[in-house]
Amino acid sequence: MPRKSRICALALLMPVLSVPAIREAHADLYVNYSELTYNWEPASGNMDFYEIYVSVDNEPWSSDPTAIVRSSMLDPEGIQSYSFSGQDQRSYQVRVRAVSNAMGPGPFSDPSETVVVLLTGSGGDMDGDGLPNDLEDAGCSSPYDSDTDNDGVPDGEEDSNGNGQVDPGETDPCFVDLVTSIICDNGTSCTSSTGTWRISRASYPYGDDSYYGKHDATYTWSFQVPRAGLYNLDMCWTESASRCTSCPVTLNCNSEVLDRYTLNQRENGGQWNNLGSFYAGTEDNCAVTITAAGSASTCADAVKLTPVDGGGE
Repeated sequence: MPRKSRICALALLMPVLSVPAIREAHADLYVNYSELTYNWEPASGNMDFYEIYVSVDNEPWSSDPTAIVRSSMLDPEGIQSYSFSGQDQRSYQVRVRAVSNAMGPGPFSDPSETVVVLLTGSGGDMDGDGLPNDLEDAGCSSPYDSDTDNDGVPDGEEDSNGNGQVDPGETDPCFVDLVTSIICDNGTSCTSSTGTWRISRASYPYGDDSYYGKHDATYTWSFQVPRAGLYNLDMCWTESASRCTSCPVTLNCNSEVLDRYTLNQRENGGQWNNLGSFYAGTEDNCAVTITAAGSASTCADAVKLTPVDGGGE
């Protein structure tokens, strides 16, 4: 059964030639075939046709002389379309502009979002996780996502021999394994913040760097617990003589506060520090928040959840 995802992007034409926005461009990416279709609402005003420009693999824009779309070709609902066949493992962006024979071309629309064509059974490694596209397409892991189960471990590390099976000594790239820690690092998609946070120059952060904040700024690490069970909670920070000695930390799940902690960030930096353990249910949404209270600096680095004794029920 072919899989299909829809990618939408706003495309904007400036008000030249009395042409308002091309409001929307749609592109369908087909895993099993490569026909790409872009739709937009027609421009108003004195226009005669549209010119189509395509960028392939982020290369310079080039026009398609066969893709001039005339206003007389609009469908009954006034929706304009452009279709073409993409090639396997190539990426595409499209932009259009309205042209008047009397006044010349108007400005270009905003580019569509990038669309990547990846056909079932194709070779290569589109997401760079060490597993070929055809192996992932035939199994449960995603050829578009290097960490299908979002457990912080790339698919190619979990399936270390690259055979598409979970062998002894391996973990499952498609499901968060009970023995796998879940790590959320600063600056990644699992975090959010209020106030101002800057990159710290303190030594030994987890990953590339850590942040520091002051004056009631907050930093939050968010998790969705994969399976019900008891979890250890650990934090890593970078230490400094300017750090807070009573940094307040709150743990909540499903918006209910489960525990509060106080950290001395002038010591024990550059390592995992256990704050305690807590019970959470399957798919509970949990968050750890640190508050930069006062003028002392507070570090935001990484948080780790680890199932206790294998975790889960």
